[in-house]
This record gives sequence, structure tokens and C-alpha cells, in this order.
Amino acid sequence: MGVLARFLCLAIAWTLQPPRIAQGAEPDIQKVADAPASAILEEGNSAPVPPAAAVDANEDLDIDLGPVSAAARRMLDRVRDSVVQIRGFYGTNRSEAFHGSAFAIAPGGILLTNYHVIARAALFPRDYRLEYYTDDGSVGNVKLLALDVAHDLAVIRAETIAPPALQLRPAMPPKGDRAYAIGYPLNLGLVITEGIANGRLDNEFSPKLHYAGPMNPGMSGGPALDSRGRVYGINVSISTRGQLVSFLVPTEFVAPLLEKAASPLAPDNTRLEIARQLWTHQSAVLAALPGSFPTQTSAGYALPAELAPFVDCTAAAGVPPTRSVLLQNVSCRANVALSVEPGLVTGDFQFSHQVLVANGLSALQFAKQLHRVAAAAAPIAGSAQHVSPFTCKGGTVNLNHFKSEVTLCARSYRMYEGLYDVAMVVTSLNQPQQGFVSTMTLHGVDYAAAMDVSRRFLGAMRWTR
Repeated sequence: MGVLARFLCLAIAWTLQPPRIAQGAEPDIQKVADAPASAILEEGNSAPVPPAAAVDANEDLDIDLGPVSAAARRMLDRVRDSVVQIRGFYGTNRSEAFHGSAFAIAPGGILLTNYHVIARAALFPRDYRLEYYTDDGSVGNVKLLALDVAHDLAVIRAETIAPPALQLRPAMPPKGDRAYAIGYPLNLGLVITEGIANGRLDNEFSPKLHYAGPMNPGMSGGPALDSRGRVYGINVSISTRGQLVSFLVPTEFVAPLLEKAASPLAPDNTRLEIARQLWTHQSAVLAALPGSFPTQTSAGYALPAELAPFVDCTAAAGVPPTRSVLLQNVSCRANVALSVEPGLVTGDFQFSHQVLVANGLSALQFAKQLHRVAAAAAPIAGSAQHVSPFTCKGGTVNLNHFKSEVTLCARSYRMYEGLYDVAMVVTSLNQPQQGFVSTMTLHGVDYAAAMDVSRRFLGAMRWTR
């Protein structure tokens, strides 16, 4: 226990003095904020945002939608003037860099879209410009007013047009109700898909809705409508693990974001605001974890298990290094990741356990296999554009009734000062014929909070025999 105390003291000391990144790469958030950025709001164009269209969840509009095929056609005709395509361009190029969808949410050209649709323009406003394209061929500029990274939403203003605002439905449609998703997929023009509303997901940290219907890239930011044409969600993503599994952001987050849009975000403050929201998100996620981590036992070792409802774990027989080793693999991942920009997804964490049992190996042979698995679990490299190289420290630690080798690594974010990736690898050393290798990785977290989670992760491990 004395060694564990020394290790934890080392972790605490390291907490007070986080590892330095490569020379010349220290993130200076003020310098980042002062990077090239074009004016997002012209002087004199900061009038308060009008309130969202009136909402009446109980309103029973008498609309004869007719047969299924006719219903979709009529729905599209009804809302087509309110939905636009958003395109992003790099520099003076006329070839687009990205695109998505948006729809009118309030009078005066106020539109709602996904944050990830306009992320590059938000982070690099001097380098990227935004334009809208309507179904009838109108084109114009777009200005960013407010963003919500945690819920993947952004409020923007379209110049020279004022499309009719769609009506919000704050309550979810009952499961099984007819629903529609509208947007501009793959530059194929404005389309509508028909599906089924399937309610709220149970395993997400940030609320999301399940839409059982087709959705494709480019439809992000478009409206999801109930059978009466009211917006009950915003298209956001799809699952590649199944068929017709699509996800929506519920409308409950729209009103607070519209209030923020009344005081438009200055372009030079956009990155600071994104960093602040990332910090708030990771704090909320780590605070939602229990004080004592629950465990599951395998081959005599009690190891951390599903930590919260938003953490999914799977267990299966792994592919062994040799036929002489039996291996069980447990992988857990939190459904909390945020897409900050293309190539940078952060704010999440995952951990895994690989438990090995020898089958006819000597103690030396088994130790080699165990350390081979540990070597493969080393922290992965990240993009030098976003993070510094890992700095690592390690040593032998006495945990609860068994000895282990622990390696702790950290790296800082270049654009978001105070946020780190932290990775830990734990390898048991106490048994000659059985053992485990556990890994835990946290992305985009406060360093001191990450050290606290690491201590609780280690503290939950124990030898039960």
C-alpha cells in the first residue's frame, strides 16, 4: 500500500504541474483567438433575434395528408420554402469544402443548423465563408450568431431572404407515429424521407431521438417533422451498424440558443466560446460518474465495469496471441463524444480489459504473452495539428491485494488551453498463469479531474482470491 500511496502522490504532484508539450507548441488561447477571422456580423447588423414561431404542442391541425406517398409530397411542398442548403467555401474557391442543411426557426432570416455543419467556418472565419442555397436557386451569405457544441446546434442568419419559420413541437411524438426528415443529401437537391418516430435514446448523455428512416450526409441540420409538419428534432447523424437508424437533436435546446443569438457572437471570440463549452461538457460528464466505480470479476480480478447509463460495455472472447492462452475482452465506451471539427472528436472516454489465462504455458512464456498484449495497448498517436506528443510516466504499484505495472500518459490540446488527453495502461504482475491488461483513455478533459478519475479507476481493481 505504501507504493500505491507514493504513486498517487506522484499523480497528485503531476496534477499540480501538468506535463509540458513540445517546445514551441504551448497552446495560447488568446493568440488562437486572434488568428485570422473575417467579420461575422457587420456593424449595425446586430439587432435582437426575433422570438421563435409560436409553439402549441396540442394544436390539432385539420390536414388531410392522404395516402403515404401523397403525404410525403404534400409535406415537402408545405415546408420547402423554409429549408435551405448551407455550403462552405475555402478562400475564394467556388468548389465547396462542405455542405449541410438548415431551416428557418424565426422571422428575419434566422436559421437553425448543426454546429458540425459550420464548424470549420466557426473556427477559421477568415479562411472559410458560408452561403445559403434555396430550392428555387437563390444564393446569399450566411452569418454565425450562436453555437451549442454540446448539442451540435448553431443559429445563423441568411442575408436577403426571410423564409417562413417552421413551427416547433416541444414534446416528442409517440413511438410509431409517422415522421419525416428533410434536407439536401449529397448535393442531390431538396429531398424528403419518410420514417417512424421512435422516441428518446436511453444510453446517451446528451438527449437524442431515434428516427427509423433513411438519412444521408448533407441532411445534417435539416428539420425532422411530425405528421402535422411541426419540427420535433434536428437531423444530426446516422448509425453505420444498422439499417434506417438515424438520430435527431430534440427541440428543447433551441429556445436557449435563440436567446444567445440575440447577442451575436463576435468572430474573434468564437474559439474562446467553443473552448468554454468543451470545458463545461467534460466537467458535466466526469461529474456524472459515481464516486466508487462498479466492477465485474474475471479470472479472479475485479475490474471496473459499466460506470453510468451512458457507458456501453461489450464482452467477448478475444483473439488470443497463441492457442495456449485463453483471452476475454471487455470494451466500454461512453456515448458523450463531441465533434469539434473534421478530424477532431473529443470529450469522451473509453476503457477495456483483456484478461488472459494460460493453457499449458510456463510462467515465463505467459509473462511474455501478457506484456505483448500490454505493448499493443500503448497510447495511439494523434494529429499534430490538434495535440502535442504524449508524455508518459510509469512504475510498479501495489493495488488491492496484487501488484501491477501502471503507465500514465498525457498530452495537451494546441487550440484549447487546459484540456488534455490522458491514457493509462495497467498490467497485473501477481499471478504466473493468469493476468490482465486494462486501458483507459480520456479525451479533452481537465488534467486534475482526469487524475481523480484515474485514481478511482485504479482503486476499483482488486484480486479476489
